[in-house]
Amino acid sequence: MITLKERGKRPKKLYWPRIFIDRSTSSNDLHTFLSKAGWPLERHCEYFDADTDDDIWIQEIAAVRQWVILTSDRALERTEIDSIISSKAKVIILTDNHSGWVRWAAALVAAQESINATLHEYDGPLVMRVAKTGNVSKVRQGDDLIEFQQRLRTRRILRAKRAGTFNPKTYLTGEAIA
Repeated sequence: MITLKERGKRPKKLYWPRIFIDRSTSSNDLHTFLSKAGWPLERHCEYFDADTDDDIWIQEIAAVRQWVILTSDRALERTEIDSIISSKAKVIILTDNHSGWVRWAAALVAAQESINATLHEYDGPLVMRVAKTGNVSKVRQGDDLIEFQQRLRTRRILRAKRAGTFNPKTYLTGEAIA
């Protein structure tokens, strides 16, 4: 039974952190739509050149500014895992990268409460995927991301060994792992 005290309580409203839309996702229409929906947004083109390496802007956006990254680049989680972990980045990946801004906006608005709650639930590096249906799935954070990073490194070493290009010295210094 709900008491009078409990009836008057509302769930705590979570503030939205700044969301950085990367170059693969940035469009004027998406930016306008989400801004009108109350999302605090920043765009890649306002801060970086189009050819800026991912690891550079990830470090700046996540570690220095502490903004959340929104991308449709599904490979970012694999190719930039080291930068994501070291900068404690929070990344939202749109899994359907061919639908365009209208479906992206619909999925993000449908998932906004789940996204916001997930962003506030975890401290440190985080990668979540948002499907075109608006479902938040495959949330990786903390130890899960480090395990994923180790699996990726193992795969890269095995591929290099099979190809005959493995050099243990470069893997010990980390040059070939990135």
